Amino acid sequence: MFQRHVFGKLKPVIQPPNLIEIQTRSYRDFLQADLPPAKRDSSKGL
Repeated sequence: MFQRHVFGKLKPVIQPPNLIEIQTRSYRDFLQADLPPAKRDSSKGL
């Protein structure tokens, strides 16, 4: 029988970003609901 020899090393895996948090933060910034209408940026969002 043959034996398998592995000479490579596994690199550490990075934690993926929280994509749901990124999307909800972007949508919250788009809506600008936390700002009064007079202070909202008219070139951004609603």
